Amino acid sequence: MRKITIEKLAVPAARAYDDDELVREAILASEEVQASFGWTSAQRLLATIDALRAAIPTWQPIETAPKTGAVILVWPTRAGLDVARWSSEANAFITPDTHAVCPTRWMPLPAPPEVKA
Repeated sequence: MRKITIEKLAVPAARAYDDDELVREAILASEEVQASFGWTSAQRLLATIDALRAAIPTWQPIETAPKTGAVILVWPTRAGLDVARWSSEANAFITPDTHAVCPTRWMPLPAPPEVKA
C-alpha cells in the first residue's frame, strides 16, 4: 500500500470525486488522521461521504424515468442536455417546445434555490 500523507488529502475536489478509492485509502491509511481522530472517526467520515454521494443524482437509463409528467433532465437530445416530460398522448418524452425526443439517460431536476423573504 502506498503511503498517504495529510498533504495528499488536499487533492482537487473534482479529482477526489472521480477517484473514490484514493479518498478512501487516504482516510483509512493516513496515520495522521487515525492518530488525530481515531479509527471510529475515520469510519464515520467514510459513512458521511457515502451518504453525501448517494444524495447526488446520477444519470440513469431512460427506461427508469418517471412517466408521471414530471419534468426531468434528459440526455442526449438535438440540443444536448435538455428538459423533458413524458407525454402519454404522444407516447414519448417531449421538450417544453413540444418536440418529441429519444434520450438514453435521465436525471431528476435539482431543487430550486432557496428564496429568503
